[in-house]
Formats: sequence, structure tokens, C-alpha cells
Amino acid sequence: MDKPPEKCYIRYMKIKKITLLILMIFGAAILMPACGYKLPQSRVPSDAPAEIKRAVRKESRNVLIGIGKATGTATSQLTETLAVARARTAISRQLNSMVRDMITAYRAESSLDPAAALAFEDNITVVLSGSTLTGSAVRSVVKDDKGTLWAMVILPKRNALMEIERAQNQARTRVPAASNVDITVNIENAFNTAVSAGPQVH
Repeated sequence: MDKPPEKCYIRYMKIKKITLLILMIFGAAILMPACGYKLPQSRVPSDAPAEIKRAVRKESRNVLIGIGKATGTATSQLTETLAVARARTAISRQLNSMVRDMITAYRAESSLDPAAALAFEDNITVVLSGSTLTGSAVRSVVKDDKGTLWAMVILPKRNALMEIERAQNQARTRVPAASNVDITVNIENAFNTAVSAGPQVH
């Protein structure tokens, strides 16, 4: 016996809704990577070589980017070394900015003493400033038409976390009041904020 028309219509509408939902999810999955991998260019100087700008555009949102500039040294090798070192310094500054944001977020949810928080941050900053940034990589080195050498260095997210965790562990031993503090619970937001600010230049 044939099913009543109304039952067929209800079944048809259910199938249609499920189909539309699947298409929407599939469409979002396609669009998200394209949106997520677009990095802001506002912090890249307008006079940066095209190769540096292209290198920045190619990177994902899972890295911190530092750009260094150098000129006027005795040798081209020394100039490149200086530019790369400055690019790493730019990344260190991003890490320190992340630490400030994470400590601020942590203090808002805890009773950490302000003086201990300041000492904790200072100790972490000292460690990060002296770090060689394990896992960082030089992505591009190019000289512009004025003779300035530009270097772009990246630090993957996982290595950024490792650097901050290492610095935090050392700071814990030096600031007893913060021995149980773990600011990395807020690293996701801090990292996204740093990336959204764009590449740092030094």
C-alpha cells in the first residue's frame, strides 16, 4: 500500500534539511583554511623588498614572524648575521608581549600578588631575551636597491610554547610566590593576538 502523501512530504523535507546542513558544513570546511591563513601586512614596512612581502604572505597563522634590517657593516656575511639576529630579537619581543598578556589574564583569575607577578614576568623576560629561539628558521634574506639587507625569521607555535614554558620553569625557581603559577593556560589567546598584530620589525 502506498504511503500517504503527507508522510512522503515530511520525509522529503527531512532529507532536504540534512542535505543542506551537510553542504553548509562542507562549504565552511573549504573556506576556513583560506581565511585562517591570511596574515596581516600592516606591520611590514612599505619599503620592504617584494620577496620579503611574498614570504610573509606564504606563512600560516601558526608562526610568529620577525623581520630584521641591517646595513653598513664590514662584510656582507656580518650584515646578514646582524639582520637575522635582529629578526630573532623581534620574535623575542613578541614572546615577551605574549607573556605580559598571559600574566594579566592569569592575575584576573587568581590571587597572585602584584609584586610576585612583576618579578615573575621580569624573570621570564630575561630568559626569553637571551634565548636562541630553538626551532626558529630563516625564511628569506634579500638586499634592497638601497643596499639594506632584510631577513625574515619564523618561530612555529609549538616552539614558542616550549620557549615560554622553559622560561616559566626557570622563573618559578627564582620567585617562590609564583612556584605554582602556570600562565600557559592562556597561551592560545596570547598567541592569536600576537599573530593578529602582524610581523614585528627590528
